[in-house]
Amino acid sequence: SAILAVIGVGLLFVYAHFELYRTCGFFWPELAVPSMTLAWFAFGLFLLACARLVPGSWPIVLLTVAGAGMLFKLVVVDMNGWDLGTDRWIYERPYTAGLALVRFADFGLCLALLAAVFAQVRGRSPGRPIGLTAGIAALALLFLYLTLELNTALDHFLPGLRAGAVTLLWATYALVLLMFGLHRTVRGLRYAGLAIFTVVVFKIFFS
Repeated sequence: SAILAVIGVGLLFVYAHFELYRTCGFFWPELAVPSMTLAWFAFGLFLLACARLVPGSWPIVLLTVAGAGMLFKLVVVDMNGWDLGTDRWIYERPYTAGLALVRFADFGLCLALLAAVFAQVRGRSPGRPIGLTAGIAALALLFLYLTLELNTALDHFLPGLRAGAVTLLWATYALVLLMFGLHRTVRGLRYAGLAIFTVVVFKIFFS
């Protein structure tokens, strides 16, 4: 019965893709592709519930595939639609409140699902590596989102402050990771904070 439920929800997931794309795209074309992240988020929550209630490893496997697909959609499809320029790492479209809100919602849904997977799965023996991977991915994705959004906003409104503000953001992010890692005695967070601090120092002196 659990497998039949997954198949049914999977069909609903495919239907929701087309419906969200056509409906949201009708009202605002910029929202057509990002809106489909809602379907991925809901499907991920369903698989997370299955992983908690249904014995076996197949819900964890499906959850891993769904999480990877959601990240692929965000990083490869959605960000490409926002004209990400990898030479300066900014979105090259005009900076508007509407697009900024769409990016916030898109990244936010992905971060929320990764955080939920980390919180619910990391303590269980079969899915512990998946939970830890989701936590690391969430931290990296948050770092990427904050960097790109701040970089783009300052490039459009205060270009002279762009480099210094990004450096300050990175230093603050590293400090938060370091303090949280010391408080919770999480070695990985401490190492990540120190690594970002090292990058900040090199950025200050060489860039």
